[in-house]
Amino acid sequence: VFNTCASYGADVRLCTEDENSRNCSKGARCQLNTQLVWSSDPLPPTEAPSSSPTIATPAPTGTPTETVTVVGVASIACASVQCSIVPSPQTKPVTDTYGARCCSDNILPDFVFTGGSCNLYSYARDADGACM
Repeated sequence: VFNTCASYGADVRLCTEDENSRNCSKGARCQLNTQLVWSSDPLPPTEAPSSSPTIATPAPTGTPTETVTVVGVASIACASVQCSIVPSPQTKPVTDTYGARCCSDNILPDFVFTGGSCNLYSYARDADGACM
């Protein structure tokens, strides 16, 4: 799922939680409006140990601090305002199964224009036409 959006072009990404919560991706089809879907929102840093910590960076005082990322997790969020699952967004293992919606600022074949304040295009199918 995570590489599917990028396969449509350099400017295609998983839709963000904000785009989903404003119904910007609702026209993407696949009946995901009441579901949680993967989102491209960055995960908040965690202080938990990680197998892939980032490099320590000096704090303004010169004391080193460390930002740690957790490998193998990503963000999910409600697909539209019709979804009432809480909390949204959540962090889940990338091995879990959720739908996905791709968003782009540019017109692409099969992508649906949202209009309104969103002004973007969305799609929820993989290259074989199956819902993600």
